[in-house]
Amino acid sequence: MTEFILENGAKFVVQQILIFKHELNLLKFITNDSENKKNLSEMKISIYNDIKIIEEKIEMLEKLLGLPKIEAKEQNDVVLYGNGVKLVLNQKEIFVVIDGVCVAKHKLPKNYFIISTFSPLGQALICKKAGEEGNYTAGNNKINFIIKEIYLPSKVKKIFKNEIPPTM
Repeated sequence: MTEFILENGAKFVVQQILIFKHELNLLKFITNDSENKKNLSEMKISIYNDIKIIEEKIEMLEKLLGLPKIEAKEQNDVVLYGNGVKLVLNQKEIFVVIDGVCVAKHKLPKNYFIISTFSPLGQALICKKAGEEGNYTAGNNKINFIIKEIYLPSKVKKIFKNEIPPTM
């Protein structure tokens, strides 16, 4: 299976790269400023570690931009990337949004998740219809689910801006 990134995800990645590059430039300026050098001797190791971490994040995000970009199809007949899915998972109701690649951590309400199409649950959900049952394996556990409802990508994209999508 080839990894991909949704068009909206690519836009988010570009924004994150710009933010990290700004932070990186600021840290480099601070460490190169002669007036600050005297005051930075103790903090220097920490700042250089921060610079390295930011450079690694930028590199990872730039790799994501190299993935094929696709747009989510506006449909809710079957579960595809971009759709939101309300399902019962081991007798617990949850809401997931199917993404090509999970590019960031989001602060989501309890029982809301963003999952990759390449995760075991994502693979089990793809191409299923509302009302269908299925299962997948996580570790040594077989987990059963029932799809309650499939939401259009346009209705669930707010989750990527840390806004709550349709209520459960």
